Amino acid sequence: MVAHDGFPTDEEIAAIGPPLFTWDELMDICDGGNLGLLRRQPALQKRYDEWTKNTKARYGKIETFLLERRLCWDPPALLPSARSFSPSTPSTHYRVVRNDWPYSVPASVVHFVVWCAVPLIGPGDSGEEVERKGMWGFTGGAERRAAIGEEGDRKGFGGESGEGITAFVKREWPEDEWETCWFMNPPKLQSVRGLVHFHVFGRPKAEKAQTNGTHA
Repeated sequence: MVAHDGFPTDEEIAAIGPPLFTWDELMDICDGGNLGLLRRQPALQKRYDEWTKNTKARYGKIETFLLERRLCWDPPALLPSARSFSPSTPSTHYRVVRNDWPYSVPASVVHFVVWCAVPLIGPGDSGEEVERKGMWGFTGGAERRAAIGEEGDRKGFGGESGEGITAFVKREWPEDEWETCWFMNPPKLQSVRGLVHFHVFGRPKAEKAQTNGTHA
C-alpha cells in the first residue's frame, strides 16, 4: 500500500514489531464482547493521534476528510434511510476500504472498514446492551474454535441487524475464499462517530483471494 495523506505503508506497519494478537485471539476477543481490547501497536497509535490532530486542524473534523479525500463520496449518497444495513443496501450507500490505521493483526489478516450511509442497528435491535457492547459476527469457519471444548462454536451478537451484516459480509468476502470476523464498536470506542461504520478482519483461505487496497 502506498502512503498518502500521511497514512503508514504496509512496510512501515510491519517494521513496528510483531502483531499483538493471533487470529484466534482476535476471534475470541470479539466473541467475548471485549472489543475494547482491540488496539494498534503503541507506536502506530501515537502516529494516528498526531495524524488525527493535524487532519482536524486542516479539515475541521475527520468525517470531512474521509468524505472528500479518502472515500470520494458524493454527499447526496448520505441521505437518511429507514432501513438498517443489509445485502440489499444500494452500493451508493456504502464504501469498503482497507483500514489505513489497522489494529495490530497478523500479516495474513486484512483489516477492512465498511463506511455506511444507512443505520447499522434496526429499531428492533436497539437497546442498552448493543450500545454498551456493540455487535459482531463470524463467517467462513472463523466461528469454529481451534480446539473445540465445552464452549462450542463462537456466536455472533446483534439480532436481526447483525444477521443482515453477516449476510453482507458473506457476499463480499465469499466463505470459500475468506474467514472473517466483523464487528461494530460501541459508541464509546468509536474514534469517528459522525460516520456509521463497522470493521472486518479478513483472512484469505487461498492466494486467489487478492487484496490491493480496496475491496468491492
